[in-house]
Amino acid sequence: MQREHWKRALAGALSVVMLAGLCSCGGGGQTGPGSKEGDDGNQTVVTMTYWNSESTVRSLLDLIDEKLPDIKLEFNFVANTAYGTTTRTKLLGGNGDDIIGFPNDAIPELARQGVLEDLTDLVKDFDLEEENYVDGRVYGVPMATWYEGIYYNKEIFEENNIAVPTTYDELLDVCEKLQSIGIKPFVIGAGTASTLLKNFLGYAQAEYMLQDEGKDFNVKFAKGEAKMADCLTPYVEQWKEIVTRGHINSNMLGIDENQAPDEFVTGVAAMWPSGTWSYNSIKQKNINLEFGLMPYLGSTPEHTSLVGTTGGGYCLNAKSKNKEAAYRVLEVIASPEGQKALCEGNPGSSSQRKGVEAELPEEYALVKETIDEGRVMCSWIYWVGNGAFDGLSKALQAIVADPSGTDVKEQLEKVDRQVESYLKSQE
Repeated sequence: MQREHWKRALAGALSVVMLAGLCSCGGGGQTGPGSKEGDDGNQTVVTMTYWNSESTVRSLLDLIDEKLPDIKLEFNFVANTAYGTTTRTKLLGGNGDDIIGFPNDAIPELARQGVLEDLTDLVKDFDLEEENYVDGRVYGVPMATWYEGIYYNKEIFEENNIAVPTTYDELLDVCEKLQSIGIKPFVIGAGTASTLLKNFLGYAQAEYMLQDEGKDFNVKFAKGEAKMADCLTPYVEQWKEIVTRGHINSNMLGIDENQAPDEFVTGVAAMWPSGTWSYNSIKQKNINLEFGLMPYLGSTPEHTSLVGTTGGGYCLNAKSKNKEAAYRVLEVIASPEGQKALCEGNPGSSSQRKGVEAELPEEYALVKETIDEGRVMCSWIYWVGNGAFDGLSKALQAIVADPSGTDVKEQLEKVDRQVESYLKSQE
């Protein structure tokens, strides 16, 4: 089933050297300080922070309400643009919500600092990947897997007799045709720099990192044995063609990832790069929209990829005043029912829990082969702490802001210097 395909997709890509961490604590605690009157009587309030909207976890929240009537779970959404800074600052300051979602690459450092509880006992029935562990322990109940491709408006394509592209050059041709008939080809929230990063990596993975010549790049780059400027310059130059032609342009730097979908669901733009977390919101915004998801494309129909990995973990604040109640919430999240509910909120995703299976929505038919053949990767999980994620994101923003005046190699050399400085600091 899909879970087995997903495991093959992550094989090799997830052999990250995780930072060692030392943190031990049980799941007990006092619930009294957080107790207050709720709709159903005296309930213990448990707070939860996550970077995806409430709609993506609505099924899970309903399940928790049903299973734990004595607990009132308050969900707090924090946008991606502020998430890392906001949550880390509060947590490290001894505050923060009881349950906090973190990506896998953020968990090792926090576990090492002793601000997260050990949750290993909750995940005994999960088929975990290497990135879930910190020194053999687990500090987050796994979220659903995620991946990103390019959503496209089926009606626009069909009405204008446009075939869905199978290569990057065909994608450029489709953009030109759409532009010529007055339809905006792409919308992308380039004001959120990571959206450009994922868009570029989708192409670079399809064309290079998932091919023989580039399969070792990420590991070597993380060790300082390969340079972005030497290896990625030609691929950034090729990706840049969509910018040079104006289909991704400086106007999009004024749009963040939360504003971008409006143009897609209203038919203003024919394509929008996003992932599993957006499926339900598309349906909610325009129930009549006929759409599909295509993979990121390379030079041949066989060169495709999705940007994706396991989603991260729901972590328990070691200083939570409601630790026992929060632990019970995490027990529900870790249960088969909880994992199924997570997948329901992110159609197309899957769970690492053994025996929990999820089917692809019909809109995802075009990415099934990419998933089945294991062409799914999240390159930056190799780059933990070295600054390359932000550096490359900003470099791509600079290219979009001024494509003719920005030297690609110089931008990538800046990232290389930043990584080199980081590696020296670790010696």
